[in-house]
Formats: sequence, C-alpha cells, structure tokens
Amino acid sequence: MGNILVADDDMTCRDSIRKVLEREGHVVQAAENVDSALEALCANHFDLVVCDYRMPGKTGIDLLIELKR
Repeated sequence: MGNILVADDDMTCRDSIRKVLEREGHVVQAAENVDSALEALCANHFDLVVCDYRMPGKTGIDLLIELKR
C-alpha cells in the first residue's frame, strides 16, 4: 500500500484521516503544520500528501508550492 502524509492543524481531523487510511493498509505519518510536513517530506518518500487548506502561519497552498519545487 501507499505511504501517505496527512497535514492538518486540527487534531481530530488529522487523527480521523490517519485511522481510516491505516485501516485500509496504508502507512500514514501526520503533521500538525506546514513546517512539520516539510520536515517529514525531506526525511521520507510519500506517495500521497493530504493537506488542509487553512493552517496557522502557512497554508496548504504554501505546502503544495514547496512540494512542486
């Protein structure tokens, strides 16, 4: 299965998404903000990134721009 990163500042949403994906057999890492997500991306390969649009400081769009680089 896939290696997935879930980035969301809302702990309930983040954990819910993680649990559903793990039940489907995926390996999931969670990040609470864009900076944490970028650190995870530098250290690991992910097949998919699921991110919230509105997070404190930097948005999900900021994360996608960094991913594209």
